[in-house]
Amino acid sequence: MRTKVDCLPCILRQAIRAARAALKISEGDLESHEHTIRAIVNRVSMLIPGMDLSKTPPEVAAEVYDLVSYMTGVKDPYAEVKEEHIRKALELYDKINDIVSNSDDKLRMAIKVAIIGNAIDLGAISDNVEVSEILSELYKGNWSFSEEAFETFKANLEEGNTVLYIADNAGETVFDRPLLELIRDMGKKVRYAVRSFSIVNDATKEDALRSGIPEELIIETGSKFAGVVLRDCSEKFRRLFRNADLIIAKGQGNFETLSNEEGPIFFLLKAKCSPVATALGVPLGTLVFKTSPKFSRRKISLKG
Repeated sequence: MRTKVDCLPCILRQAIRAARAALKISEGDLESHEHTIRAIVNRVSMLIPGMDLSKTPPEVAAEVYDLVSYMTGVKDPYAEVKEEHIRKALELYDKINDIVSNSDDKLRMAIKVAIIGNAIDLGAISDNVEVSEILSELYKGNWSFSEEAFETFKANLEEGNTVLYIADNAGETVFDRPLLELIRDMGKKVRYAVRSFSIVNDATKEDALRSGIPEELIIETGSKFAGVVLRDCSEKFRRLFRNADLIIAKGQGNFETLSNEEGPIFFLLKAKCSPVATALGVPLGTLVFKTSPKFSRRKISLKG
């Protein structure tokens, strides 16, 4: 998905939010750091005219986050917020797991639980994410859950052997666990892919470990972007991506960077901005489960 003009003001807002987080500025308390914030806004505003809109939004935004880190001296502006989101999500884990375990269709429910976790996003929305309220979306959310995609998902999962689960945000990682554990308990070779570097509130290996993801399942993409830009990923990750029988791509960043890639890709996300909602053909705020526009099944690897 290429960057839209509507993405540009969003990228500027992301820069301001990231700067506030880096400098630990509370709402309404800007005066002590106004000079730094103004300088960041000015620099980002100078970058915008030259931004290459043929690139994906995560590629365009990466330069802005690098600038914020440089000008504030803070490598991971959302480090404390990520820890808080993981802690709050872990407090819900027993309830989340019970919902899946007691469901008549555990796989469907695990997918839905993973999707509602995508509300934990500090790029597309503000930093006021109330983790404890996310579960209500299971029953009250606006869903676009493709039954055709679900049947295809089940077929690929049953027939295949290797599953690549591409994570998105810290805290959301806890909501991924029931689906990840369900797939693992089916005897599949599943790997959980996280970012190699801190970018927005995307999950790194440390975030996944704090969320309770087993270390042996974790693989890093090797990329610096808040999504999967394959040319920027490690050869190890690209090989896994090319050979996986089923690929689960969580969140907007992964949709934005992988929607033009071929393969057995299933997107699980909440449409949190208008460009993404338009690309998905759904209203803003919709919880989405669907196959990739360029979905293709690969020759299923031998089991065992």
